[in-house]
Order: sequence, then structure tokens, then C-alpha cells
Amino acid sequence: MFTVVVVVTGTVGEVDYEQRITLWHGLDRVDFRTRVLDFAGADRLLRVKFPVDIPGARPVSEVAGAVIGRGFALPDSDVAAAPWTLDNPANTFFALGSTATLDLGAGSVAMSVAEVVVADLEHSGPEVRDLVVALARVGVTATTTSAAGARYGWLHVDSNLPDIRIVVGGPDVNPLAAQILEHCDAAIRDEFARVLKDRGAVRLFVPAEVPVEQAWVPNADLRGLRALPVLIVAGTDAEAQTAAVAELAAEFAAGATAAATAPDLGTTVLLDQHTVGLVNNGLPGFAVDPSGALHLSLMRSCTGWPSGVWLDPPLRRAPDGSAFQLQHWTHDFDYALVSGPGDWRAVDLVAAGAAFSAPMLARQEATHRGSLPARHSLLTITPERAAQVTAIKPSGNPESVGSALDASPELGFMVRLVESAGRGATVAVRSPLGTLSSDRADLLEECGMRCEVRAAGSVQMSGAQISTAIVVPHQGSGSSSSTAVLGRAVEPAQPVYARYWLHNRGPAPMGFLPVSVAATPAVLDGAGEVSVAVASQYTDTTFEGMLTVEAPDGWQVEPESRPVALEPGGHTVFPLSVTPSPEAASAPGLYFVRVRMTVGDSAVEDVVSVLIGADDYTPPTPGKQVEPHIQTQGTKSDTARPTGLEITSITPSLTLSPGERATLRVGLANHTRSRIDGEAMPVSPWGTWDFIGPYATGFSLDAGAESEIEFEVAIPTTAEPGHWWAMVKLMWFGRAQYTTAVPVVVR
Repeated sequence: MFTVVVVVTGTVGEVDYEQRITLWHGLDRVDFRTRVLDFAGADRLLRVKFPVDIPGARPVSEVAGAVIGRGFALPDSDVAAAPWTLDNPANTFFALGSTATLDLGAGSVAMSVAEVVVADLEHSGPEVRDLVVALARVGVTATTTSAAGARYGWLHVDSNLPDIRIVVGGPDVNPLAAQILEHCDAAIRDEFARVLKDRGAVRLFVPAEVPVEQAWVPNADLRGLRALPVLIVAGTDAEAQTAAVAELAAEFAAGATAAATAPDLGTTVLLDQHTVGLVNNGLPGFAVDPSGALHLSLMRSCTGWPSGVWLDPPLRRAPDGSAFQLQHWTHDFDYALVSGPGDWRAVDLVAAGAAFSAPMLARQEATHRGSLPARHSLLTITPERAAQVTAIKPSGNPESVGSALDASPELGFMVRLVESAGRGATVAVRSPLGTLSSDRADLLEECGMRCEVRAAGSVQMSGAQISTAIVVPHQGSGSSSSTAVLGRAVEPAQPVYARYWLHNRGPAPMGFLPVSVAATPAVLDGAGEVSVAVASQYTDTTFEGMLTVEAPDGWQVEPESRPVALEPGGHTVFPLSVTPSPEAASAPGLYFVRVRMTVGDSAVEDVVSVLIGADDYTPPTPGKQVEPHIQTQGTKSDTARPTGLEITSITPSLTLSPGERATLRVGLANHTRSRIDGEAMPVSPWGTWDFIGPYATGFSLDAGAESEIEFEVAIPTTAEPGHWWAMVKLMWFGRAQYTTAVPVVVR
């Protein structure tokens, strides 16, 4: 494949960068990579800007499950005087183009955000619901207000600005329509009356006093009668008006455009039917300014609170001593420019964004014979690109409803579809593995009375609808129950700590803890009694197991074990007495009593910390609450609290060439009187996650022992030079500790 690569290097402020532009033969996009080679500044927002000239166009962007129009942004305003710049996030793309239009005869005008004004909300609101829904489906977010109410479009209180008003009802019904027509030339009023008389209904376009592109300024106030273009929709009577609103909604639903009468275009800038978009893979945000320039945010470096706050001592920083939020390392940002005639649908931006942000994974294999044909698909959706496939998985969510059953593809698999054009479509779902049985399951993949059998294998979707289809496999086509599961089924670190949230590791462990164990209080000063609770989240099965208590040698616990049998949703609570051995008094320190159960393939435990003459140790919970105003400032101390686990060493730095390997080692010392079991995870910036592994590993240290944890650092042969950092997070018995951050350099 013929490829042209243009490389530009330079410096902007404190940013040393490399800009790479790649043109692929046969690929209808231009790829970009911006490399921040070095950065040592603070309080900077790094953007790239693409000047674009498409008269009359509006910003559009993809959000979760839809594409919507956006208002212009004000990225160059002084936020001290005008704080609302109107930046927005984009899922996989944003663009300058259109999502819906009004056909004015002489040309079209784009619309992105609307205010729909009715005479009064109580009586007129329901008749415009279908119109607002139709607008939303084609990407126009609309706010419904009343003529007597406040106008939408003041940045002092509104989160964005509309670019058009749709006024429902003529001057005899809607006071706002009367005021607007009163401030128009007589020719516009006469045309309104003529069309209304001749046709019984009218859609009249009234231009704004100045173009929207010029009205969009810092601290904009667009509440004036002629500050925005207006579409007046009226009928000769109530029945005709209702029909006129319904017809307008139907036109937008069918084709994302509707016709209107425009006796005077005034300052209106007609739309040049073209789209220029930027696809990306999850960058912070975007802005399209009134000139049409596309601004893509790449990196934010900030010292504002809570940036730089580190809660627990010792204070951790990047290798150069800066807060991590200052971003003082190498960054790679990938995005691509796409362009073509028509709106975002014609340019196929949804597919372009998906292909760029989640590219196909290819593996090169030697030529060999196989049982499959040369061209084969496990799932086909037709018409192509009428709907996105966002998820495929075995149907059902047994864990979410507390079921002990396993989700099995032999019983069916779920295909989640999102209609991608906003106009509605009938799509066929085909798979050699099975037959579509339902297209009416809900988001939890439950059908109830809504399930319908579709013999033709089709799914009827309205605009931007999310649909969950269930496919039942053909007999013999499903996976065997003995087939190995792809991926990990249980946590790598065992036992699993029951109060997992104290480790700040993320959501619940794999398996979602269908049976949990809790021992309260979590800290004892010598002998005492704790309350042990075992609870089952199962809803369709009885749980039976044996709870065991592990205590230091010579200690007495009662009971040492206990059989547990719980009905669905049941729980039990019992006392556990803990009595240290007589020898413990002469061996002060931190001890652990562990309450454990086996649940499926995992062991789940809670841990009681017992302090004997060891007041210096910091227990995990609970403690005296620090005043909120002190909490929010974090720690400034470089001295770690004594937890019982000391980080004794870490590999000081890693400097490697592409293709080389090394080991990141962390030395640990257990100063407690009991064994510690925990989990270690490497932490490093985006762009290095493929370098360091595994992503998590368990560790175990006997009382008084020292040991090392190792992580392999393998630099891909394709890696480019850069400098980053890595640290290791240690989680055990409700504690979380971090090593220092060490440099990781690829030369």
C-alpha cells in the first residue's frame, strides 16, 4: 500500500512536539498523530486547530447512542470575563456540517439546538411532544417553553445556546408570534397571511437581525425577539394547527429536513451541503468556533484544586517532582480528518469513528486448510451501517439479578443495536449460529410480554433507538460446556477481600460477590468480640458453605468454623470471640484474624486487625474523621504511616530500547505478627499499559518476612522514544499503599 508521511517538529510554549500526517492510498481519511515529546509547564490546555470554511454549517458530535447538533463554542474567550466556553465531549467524532435542515426554496439552513415556544405549556405542550421527539431523533435537542416564560439563550444561566426558535401558533394564538411579526417588515406579515389563507397552515421562516455566526459571542444573550431565526408554525384553527405540527414532525422524522416559506432571507447564511469531521479515540473535548474552525483538545495540565492533591502520606509525585496532573511525560494523540459532500450521514461518520477508535484486530497466520469458506461472517446486519452493533454476549445477566445460573450462549446470545442515522430503519440480523427470536427485549435482556418472534429475522427500529435482540443458536452450533472460557473468571489475588471498596480498585470483583462476609468492628485492642455477618445475594438457590476462622498460633477463637446455610436472599449474624495467647503480651504488634468462606472458585474473607501494645500502627477503619477543609488539601508529608507493610525498595529507573525486556521489582517487608495476603497492580500513564504486566498479581508475606514482587517490562519493537513513569499500588486488608514513581524511558 502506498503511503505518504509528513513529519513536522517544533515548540509551542513549553511543549516540544512532533506532528505526523499520514496519507494512505485508498483510505478516505487523513491520519494525524501529535506527539508531545516533552512538557514542563503548568496550567495549559493543548489543542489542535483546523480552519474550515463551510458557509451555514453547524457543529455536530456523536454522543452515547446518537449524533446531535451542537452550538458554536468560544474557545478563545477570556474565561475570567466570560467563563462559559461551551466545550463539549465527543464520543468518537465531531464535525462541522448539519444534522437537520429547513428547506427554504433558495437553499437550506442548518439547525442544531431549538427552543420550541408554545402559547402555554398546560394546553399546548402535549401537541408538540411528537415534534420534539422527532427533532431529538434527528439530532436537534429542543427545549419547550411558553410564550409568557423566560426565553432560552442567555449564557448567564443556560448551559448552551439555541440557533433557532420554533414558535407554535399564529399571532392570534401565541403572543410571541404576534410580537415577532410586529417587528418584521410588512412583506413578511403579508406573506404569512397569504399562505395561511391559501393553504390553511403555514411554516414561515423569519430571519434573525444578524447571522447566528455573528451573534454567538462571549456572554451571549440571544433572548431578543429577532436575535435568532424563527420558524412560525400555525393553522387557521386548532385542528389545522395540530395537523401542521404533526406534519412538520413527520417530515423531520422521514428525512431530517422540512420545507418552509421564506419571503426574506435577510442575513441568513445558507448551508453549503458539506461535512468536515475529526474522528478520535477518546480525547478530552472539542470546540467549533463561529468561524467554523475545529478545535480538538489533546491535553490539560492543571494546578487548580483538586489537581495535585494526594490524600494519604507519603506524598507521591512524578519523577521530576511535579504533580501527576501536570502531565510531564510523553503523550501520543491520534485522530483523523474526514470530509465529503452531504451531512454526517452521507459522510458515514458513525462508521468512520467506530473504525478509528476500535480498529479490527488482525493476526497474521501461515497458509493452512480450514473448514470455513474464504469469506465468512458470524453476524451480518443489513442494510449495512443502518445500525451499530455495540455489544454481543450470552443473553441474560444472571449476576445482576442474583441468579446462580451461568450465562450460556447455548441458551441464546444478545445483540445490542443502535439505529445510527436518526431516521429509523428495518434491519435484518443474520448469523450462521442461530435465528433471531426476539427484538423486544429490554436493556436487561428480559422480554416479558414484549417479546415478539420475528420469523423474517428483522428488527424494526425508530430513529436513534437502542434495541436488544436475542438470537437462539441452532442445535449443535453453540459452545460445549467443556470449552475453555476465554479470559480470567476469578480475581488473580486470592482470597478476595470482602470490603473491596477500601482498596479503591474499581467495581466489585469478578463474580460480584454473591455471598459476602463482614466482621465488625474491624479493629480490636486485644481480646474482644466481633459480629460476623454472612449474606447471600442469590435469588434462586440456597447457599451452603463452611465459614472458617484463621487466627495466630495459640490464639483462641470461638467458633473456629461454622456451617452456613442460607435461603435465597438470606443472611445470618453470629458473635465471634477473639482471645490472644498469653505470649502475645510479650510480643506486641499488629495481628490479624481472618474470617473466610469459599464461594464458587473464590475465597472471600474479611479481616479483623488486633492491636496489642501497638498504638503506632494505623488501622484501616474506622478512625477519627479529619476536618473536611483539611481532608481536601491532602497530605504534604513525605513520611509513610506505619501500616505494618513497608516498601523497602523499587527498581530506581527503567531505560530500554524497543524489543528489550527488564523487570520492575518492589521490595516489601512485613513488620506485623501475621501473614499478609494482598494484591499488587502497576500504575502508569496511557500509552505504556502494553509495556508492563501482568495488570495485577497476588502477593503473600509471612510475619517478619521480606520478599519482592516482580513485573515484566517488555518494550514492543514498534515503540517510539519517549519518557513516562510507573509505580506499584499495593492493596491488602483494607489498606492501599503506593511506591514512588520511577522513570520509564524508551530510547
